[in-house]
Amino acid sequence: MKILALEASTTSAKSMLFDTETQESVVETRRFEVDGPDTSVRNAESIYSQLMALGREAAVGQEVGLIALSGTWHGLTVRDAQLAEISPVQEWSYAGAQDLCAGLREDEEFTEWFYRRTGCMVNAIYPAFKLMLLRRTGVDISGVWRWIRAATRSRA
Repeated sequence: MKILALEASTTSAKSMLFDTETQESVVETRRFEVDGPDTSVRNAESIYSQLMALGREAAVGQEVGLIALSGTWHGLTVRDAQLAEISPVQEWSYAGAQDLCAGLREDEEFTEWFYRRTGCMVNAIYPAFKLMLLRRTGVDISGVWRWIRAATRSRA
């Protein structure tokens, strides 16, 4: 069987076509073309299109039995129920919430609670703080918060 693995990493699209019979693999990498001055904020449709184009090229003439998808780090994009963009992709390196996090770190009780709960420090790289920033700038993410609250209650 041939397995096509696709990854959208921070800077590039990657593909690997792996043959389970021969153990051979072919790996390709293509740097993303990014519009705009801030490469840590991306258009999701563009990233998707570039990744799929690389995947189609890797699989041309092959009978692929399985496709595996992967992403890296903790990027964030918010979508509505029809998958329309509410926010662009904010890569892990997007530091737009750094001032918000600096203020939150002044609250030692919150900082300790967040660390005990997640194992993470209060830092702009994490999606929770990107979401807080979106909400504070007027983006309606109420559906996202309902989902997060429901997920954290079920695991508490």
